[in-house]
Amino acid sequence: MAVGPLRKKISNPYARALYNVAVKQCILNETTEDVYKLYHFLLAEPLVWLYLQNPFDTKEEKKLVLKQILNNQVGEYTWKFLMVLIDRDRIFLVQEIIYCYLELVLMSEWAPVKRIGVSTATELTETQLLKLTKKLEKLTRTKNIFLVPKVDPTLIAGFVLETHKKKIDFSMNYRLKHLANHLGYSLEL
Repeated sequence: MAVGPLRKKISNPYARALYNVAVKQCILNETTEDVYKLYHFLLAEPLVWLYLQNPFDTKEEKKLVLKQILNNQVGEYTWKFLMVLIDRDRIFLVQEIIYCYLELVLMSEWAPVKRIGVSTATELTETQLLKLTKKLEKLTRTKNIFLVPKVDPTLIAGFVLETHKKKIDFSMNYRLKHLANHLGYSLEL
């Protein structure tokens, strides 16, 4: 998900506040786990996401829906944070806040989440991101993977996965160059 500059400017202080509380209370791993659950939940349940964005539903209704859905699945501080977002009419930014929070965590020295960049020729849908995340979790035997999507039209088709150590290229661009090299031709795409 790409975060626009204005939304990021609004979301970043909220993400930083949650991060700072988590560090101060020594619950960074638990809070990150909560945020990660919320991230996957919103990807898997787009109707809930749409409901939270609806300005015509009251704050109390949104709190009640979240309470019924989450049902004590997140920690106390994460729950209070979500209530603050509802009270301040910022719950519509929850996905951007999650993204900014996870960026902060990933840049910290205590990163409990594995960050994987995925470059594609076109933007991936939420369903595709969720399926790719689940597959990568299964392959890497890690349950905390955060995909950072990026669009790169030069790839033609396919995708490229990047971590801080490795780059795995499944793009059509790479395959065509590899085939041309094998046939003894130089190919510039």
